[in-house]
Amino acid sequence: PDRPAAWGKIRLVQQAIRATKTSSTSLPLPAVDWVFWMDCDSYFMNFNITLDSILLRYAGTQSLDGTGSSSDTYEVDPSVRLLVTEDGSMLNTGVFFTRATRTNWEML
Repeated sequence: PDRPAAWGKIRLVQQAIRATKTSSTSLPLPAVDWVFWMDCDSYFMNFNITLDSILLRYAGTQSLDGTGSSSDTYEVDPSVRLLVTEDGSMLNTGVFFTRATRTNWEML
């Protein structure tokens, strides 16, 4: 369908989600766990903050050790599928993370 150019990001993110790699069992797997989108008019202000640290800060959960107790490590909560930004007045779709899943591909 015909869409404004700004909607081109949707197809590009869908393509990134559908990109696959072959596992040791020869089954196709997503090439990445997460896709990060950033519009061309966005920029990084602090190069010491990693994308991984942003995921852990806003979507992280404390890991459990083998006994079921909380450990000192954190992981991204498996229930989090989308992480978007807010610019003070509304949702900002110019910068976001999406988990590379079929559900998110279909949502887009």
